[in-house]
Amino acid sequence: MLHRNYLDEAIENFTVEINKHLPLALQGGNQEEIDLTEQSVARLLELDPSYALGLAPQSLVMMLQLNGVGYLLASYACYALHKISMAYAAKGDLGKADLREAQALALAEAFDYDLKDIPQGIEKIN
Repeated sequence: MLHRNYLDEAIENFTVEINKHLPLALQGGNQEEIDLTEQSVARLLELDPSYALGLAPQSLVMMLQLNGVGYLLASYACYALHKISMAYAAKGDLGKADLREAQALALAEAFDYDLKDIPQGIEKIN
């Protein structure tokens, strides 16, 4: 029960932050909003943002598997990383766009998540 309450609270906080920052990040690649969105992803995964989002895709997967991150949290992270990739592409930062997309794809494969699925609570972002 305690674990479920923790997950519910983490997802609730994440969806509030993502709904606030991600749409602005996607509008022309606003770097400040991209940074805030990335920080939200790192917090959701309980990782240091400066470290976690710089990891190679398979290293990020391994880190999350070792930390015991489950499908539910991974699905939110996959979706957000995929969208952050689009924000970087809109900004013209193709290196970071490619890294975020590779991270999203690696997580999607490892956690059997379809990037076309939209996690509950962030349906309006699409």
